[in-house]
Amino acid sequence: MMPERGEALRHNWEEKGYVHIRKAVPLFYVLRFEAWRQAESQPLTGSLNHHQYIWDIRSMPRIYSAFADILNTPAIWAEFCSTEATDILGLLSVNTGGSSINIHDGEQNIALEASLADLIIMDQRRLRITGYTDTHWLPLGYIPAQENNHALIRQREQQYLEGHRAPAVLSELGQQLLGRHQWGTEKQ
Repeated sequence: MMPERGEALRHNWEEKGYVHIRKAVPLFYVLRFEAWRQAESQPLTGSLNHHQYIWDIRSMPRIYSAFADILNTPAIWAEFCSTEATDILGLLSVNTGGSSINIHDGEQNIALEASLADLIIMDQRRLRITGYTDTHWLPLGYIPAQENNHALIRQREQQYLEGHRAPAVLSELGQQLLGRHQWGTEKQ
């Protein structure tokens, strides 16, 4: 990752409370996910939250880099436990016709339009979302890794494995985002 991109993203984040990253994920992954989700027609909870297609998206380098820049640490985990809820929310547009949300910053309403595969990351402490249609978005969250919290790592591992006949195959980045592998000192 180039430092200039990270600095610009961080500046926009601090100034506006959100960032918009165009084409954060190759279209193939988003279309594959959306076709699966429509066929599944169930909320993305429990074991469905750990499907291969979701982990493929979570592990995309552009998504990881954006959240690592915003959280100001390369050592992050994908957020999927209810006890890990964060104030930073990522929404990936999965609607082929595009997606839109309205956010309110206390003074004004801002309408954000996103094309398929665009990622919007918001600071929910500063912004309130309105006009949100959950069928048009895949929510993504990340938290700073807690590599010394072995009980939490075991809990994350259990939730990941729960209800699977065959767990998702995770890349090295995916293993780190789950908490199975420790982080080094450099960003991926």
